[in-house]
Amino acid sequence: MTMFLPSQILDMILDEIGSILDTEIPVGSKTGVVFDYKKGHERVTKFDIMLQKRITEAAKKIDPEILVIGEESSHSEISAFVEGSLPNDQIILVDPLDGTSNVTLNLPIYSSIITYIQNGEVRAVRIYDSLEKSFIGEGDVKRTTRDDRSSSSDISLIASPSRLPGNLKIDALKGYRCIYNLRCTGYEYLMLLRGQAEVGIFPKASVWEHLGGRFLCLEAGLIHQTLNGDQYTRASHGKTVLVAQSTDILNNLIEKITC
Repeated sequence: MTMFLPSQILDMILDEIGSILDTEIPVGSKTGVVFDYKKGHERVTKFDIMLQKRITEAAKKIDPEILVIGEESSHSEISAFVEGSLPNDQIILVDPLDGTSNVTLNLPIYSSIITYIQNGEVRAVRIYDSLEKSFIGEGDVKRTTRDDRSSSSDISLIASPSRLPGNLKIDALKGYRCIYNLRCTGYEYLMLLRGQAEVGIFPKASVWEHLGGRFLCLEAGLIHQTLNGDQYTRASHGKTVLVAQSTDILNNLIEKITC
């Protein structure tokens, strides 16, 4: 069997699904997007299901031993991954269509997050930019000094106040000059990676979005941690994640929302 680098594996998969994301996602309710609800409230469209299926098929063509785990996987598979009980050496985590609500509400901001894990370590990540119709991965975001990033940020804070845990002081967020909520974790990560936002709060952070996000953030020199200061790992699934351009910015946010 031909051996491929992690980045090559993801790029081969993207060759299979890129055209779907570029041209086949019908943004807007007038296009007849069919959706249902999972877990009682989250929307899921036929494109969420189709994309994960296509990603799985593409991965199996490369190596039948690759296991694909994602938002549309069974609860038992997700739990096994979080607990670290899966025997597979190669795992691909996917959020096949991140920003489903935007698609159904006629908003063109959506993403797809694909993370390749080998022997328990993240090796490659791709995040889809629906506005640029391109994928961003390791090496694509220039590492700059944290001072440059924080001084050039257009947005103070990325957060969804209505989704913040009850123990955080929501009123403290009013001190930020702009609170931005795109309802699309992948695109919010792109804003942070590009220095367009100073800090982000992500409640109930899912592994299929945030393990890859963490990998790219650390490569770009950002601070990425859980609310209690720990490294985000597979066992952190569901915890609140904080991302910031510098330690000072992060500490300022923590002081405001927890004191």
